[in-house]
Amino acid sequence: MQMLRTFAKDAFRFGLASWRWLGISGKTPRFTTCFGDVFLESLEGWWFLDTMEGTLELRWTTAVDMYAELEAAEGRATYLMDDLVRDAEQRGLRLGRKDVFTFNPHPALGGEMTADHLTTMRFSLALNWAGTMHEQLRQEPVNSAPQPQVPSATHWVVDAPPVRVDTAHPAYAEPHPPTGSFAITGAYGYRALTETGAHHLPDTGTFPHYAPHDAHDAPPLTGQHLAATPAPREDPRPYVQAGEPPAWDDIWRR
Repeated sequence: MQMLRTFAKDAFRFGLASWRWLGISGKTPRFTTCFGDVFLESLEGWWFLDTMEGTLELRWTTAVDMYAELEAAEGRATYLMDDLVRDAEQRGLRLGRKDVFTFNPHPALGGEMTADHLTTMRFSLALNWAGTMHEQLRQEPVNSAPQPQVPSATHWVVDAPPVRVDTAHPAYAEPHPPTGSFAITGAYGYRALTETGAHHLPDTGTFPHYAPHDAHDAPPLTGQHLAATPAPREDPRPYVQAGEPPAWDDIWRR
């Protein structure tokens, strides 16, 4: 098997697109190993892109020095990994014209660099995937930043102040006792007339008088309704009694 492989320019362009974060601009890919490691040439010399470690290093100043080291036994074992290539051939693995060997799982993800974990893959895809993987591994994990603590279920609970219930209108509790005109006005004025027997008061200016329209008035009480209507009860407040309301001077004196 040929130890150095070459591919089309489009394959190199697609495969190296994910390695731009490593600083490959200004370098021209020339050939690869059987495992997809790339040899690149620039004005400074020859670079070696190690897809296993995710590194790019200037190794040789001239092509002569590079070929001399690759022909030596130590260089073949370090860069070409010829012993693994021989093991793959013995296991029946063959490379297609556009394929390279890859490890599954990848050594950067904890895989072992043995022939038992070898498989074949399209060169452009294998090189592009390796660049994306190494870039993600170098980035800081998103969940490393301290996360805000979730407040407890009672963190936002605030005790409500006590509410005084109005005995005449428990559904409409007021902070202060209402005046005579306010006690029988509003949406429930007709109920106050039925329950307390208080007469309608003219507008005093303190609480503008509101009289509901005829369409919203209580329906006339029939005999059946009169039988079901409870007897009027006396309001405990002395200033909301049946008959004419007391004068304002009398209220202020109280």
